[in-house]
Amino acid sequence: MQATHLGADTEEETRLLQQQLDWQLQTASESLLILLEMLGAPRAAERFTARWDDASGKMSLALDAGDMDYVSCPRFEMLSATFESLVPEATQAVTLRAKQDIVREALECTPKIVKASNKTPNSETDLHTIIHKHMEATFVGYLRKTAIATSPKYYIPDGAFPNLELAIEWKYLRNKDDLKRAIDEIKTDINSYGQSRLYTRFFGVFYQINSSICTPRELKLAFGNPTPSWDMILVTAP
Repeated sequence: MQATHLGADTEEETRLLQQQLDWQLQTASESLLILLEMLGAPRAAERFTARWDDASGKMSLALDAGDMDYVSCPRFEMLSATFESLVPEATQAVTLRAKQDIVREALECTPKIVKASNKTPNSETDLHTIIHKHMEATFVGYLRKTAIATSPKYYIPDGAFPNLELAIEWKYLRNKDDLKRAIDEIKTDINSYGQSRLYTRFFGVFYQINSSICTPRELKLAFGNPTPSWDMILVTAP
């Protein structure tokens, strides 16, 4: 592909223009990666990064028959092609995230789900039983048993939507000790599930029996900013 007339008269001008073009392309690539992250498209970002690194150093300048300097640049061609293909992929990513957010809204209503069941959960197992029934009756594609494979191990979340690339963990909190244990377990899950290429978003739902166990601020401080793919949801029993 030929693009960008340079008009370089000397080797020094050519070198400087080459450096400038490389810097501009690098800046554009970084902006594209930020855009992909904002759109929730980590796989597209990974593919782009791999191809971009492979094209590193392959920029070259060539003089055509008309004595006009042009740039022949694999990185420029790849960047152009990526932008052209971004629209359908970005649309798909936005749609996927919107569906994931619908599930999140349902999880934020866990106390209402528990109240509607006319049952009082006394353990994490009891909570799972109530929530599983509701999720299976409400959402297509919900699974209470599935495996997240990460080499060389696999992990089983409390619930999952494989079709939405979404996994869920519930924690039942009776006291501060339960809170500490739950936080440690979720931190382990963050490291373990982060290796999965099939799941891109995770919800950690903390169900406390009273509001004195934890506050939203305490939960946020406990995790800081773990990863954009994880959402922590704190709810209190009705």
